[in-house]
Amino acid sequence: MKSTKFFLILTLCTLQTTLAVSQTKTSLDEKAIRQIVSDMEKGWNTKSGEAFAAHFAHDHSLVVWNGLYMPQVNRALNGQIHQGLFDGIYKTMYLQMKVDKISFVKHDVAMVHTLLNTRQGEASAPAFPQLLITMLMLKNGGTWEISSFHNLNIEYDEILHKPEPTQEEILACAKQNFPGWYR
Repeated sequence: MKSTKFFLILTLCTLQTTLAVSQTKTSLDEKAIRQIVSDMEKGWNTKSGEAFAAHFAHDHSLVVWNGLYMPQVNRALNGQIHQGLFDGIYKTMYLQMKVDKISFVKHDVAMVHTLLNTRQGEASAPAFPQLLITMLMLKNGGTWEISSFHNLNIEYDEILHKPEPTQEEILACAKQNFPGWYR
């Protein structure tokens, strides 16, 4: 009886320690992934294509908001593409990014959903997300990298089935469908 209690207590302690280590590792991985998103935001807002692309895997894919698919992009090309955008049409566009959800498919594979909004120059950004980014991240040699990146516009008129929804309708829809934006 004593030995059964001892092994039961030992098993519970081992399980509790294993769970604590696993949760710590997961929280460290989540922190690293959130830092990548923060670095991307900073790269965009400082208009540095190199900084924006710094966390992409050497060989990755991009799908941009208009459906353009680039299946084999390297980090340098990504940086050049974004630098061209920053020097051109996105010169005065700034963005705010918020991680909505991180799902660990495996210990070294994560699906990351990020919401963002944009503003032009000194104008105020809307109170709701305008775009959704889905990233597949892989842990390579202890470092998380973006292997696949897809961003899209959130089409509130399509979601609400209304050609020109009001700002109030959009905000109500966003609060219902994207609660992570408001955390």
